[in-house]
Amino acid sequence: MKKIIYSLFLLFIFCADSSGAEEVSYFNPYTKTYENIQLNSILVTQKIRCDADNQNEKNITIELATELIQKIESEFIPKFEFLFTTDTDQKLPLWPLQIIFTERLTPSKKMEFKYQAYYTPLYRTQLGHEVLWVSLDKLSKDELYFYIAHELFHLYYRLRWNDAPKWIEEGLAHLFGYLFTGFFPQYQITKYFESPQISLEDFPVDSPKYYGHAFLFFYYLYMHHLTYKDLKPLVQSEHPKTVLESKGLSFQEIFTHFSIAKLFNTIYVHPNQAYSLKPTYGRIEFKNLQDLSAWNPKPWSSFYVKIDQREALQEMWGAWNSGQKNEQPGKLIFVQIPQYGFPKVLPEQNTQNATHILLLTFASSQ
Repeated sequence: MKKIIYSLFLLFIFCADSSGAEEVSYFNPYTKTYENIQLNSILVTQKIRCDADNQNEKNITIELATELIQKIESEFIPKFEFLFTTDTDQKLPLWPLQIIFTERLTPSKKMEFKYQAYYTPLYRTQLGHEVLWVSLDKLSKDELYFYIAHELFHLYYRLRWNDAPKWIEEGLAHLFGYLFTGFFPQYQITKYFESPQISLEDFPVDSPKYYGHAFLFFYYLYMHHLTYKDLKPLVQSEHPKTVLESKGLSFQEIFTHFSIAKLFNTIYVHPNQAYSLKPTYGRIEFKNLQDLSAWNPKPWSSFYVKIDQREALQEMWGAWNSGQKNEQPGKLIFVQIPQYGFPKVLPEQNTQNATHILLLTFASSQ
């Protein structure tokens, strides 16, 4: 999942002990350290082998491994190869894919973020085949399939792009995990709605809110602006705006509508379908004007404010747009959210009934 950079990779990742058991050097993504673990073989096919950590993985069975391999070989692999293969470019994984089940991915202490699975191309470089780590701890079968599809997306995506922005890669991995399995990552979306001011491009740490935001954006694109035929160009482009511009769409305008949709996301479907995010659940936690002074806006971020001191707000926003506080250009949107009825965006010349303001920042290059 996360690109792991380190100065020295073990010369022999896999080896055999005196009893003939296979050992693997396990990278702990929480402590950034290594430890050797022994594996038990569960099931092997031509393309996939399933192994288990013989010290702390008790949930994997031959029946589950068989079902998982069938799912990967008959559904996931053909779909990903269709998406990423072109007439002139056919970069394929180095088989076999080794799936190692271990509860070591479950952190020893409570953490906001937990890896259910992760993939790194470093094993391919050293061993000549792919390795995927999976934890079954408190994982339903639907979630298992979702995270396997998510990591397989990384595997194929990094055959084409080595240094893609993290929000794009993780957002797409979540989108195709959802499209291929039907599992909706609501928990991560809920965590995003608790911090709706974060930038779309910002992904400093592995935290649920960043995954939720990135997924929500690509989910919105898929709902309103993309067709099935657009999915292949989407994964083969460096940035989604390439596909959008080919369809005559503005990334800035779509980001604006996306930000409004997050604000209007309620338990009913808004009559303006461009603002629908169903079946997503989550409500924006509004800020007061005094909270604005602590906001350090970055490109492609949104800030949702209750109207209490409109003149001060407009003055502060004017200072940002003139470059006195922030170099990012932006936009001010006035919104009316009545006690009854549908919320609506108000025209700039008629904002006296506004109840909330949406502040947007764009990239300076736009």
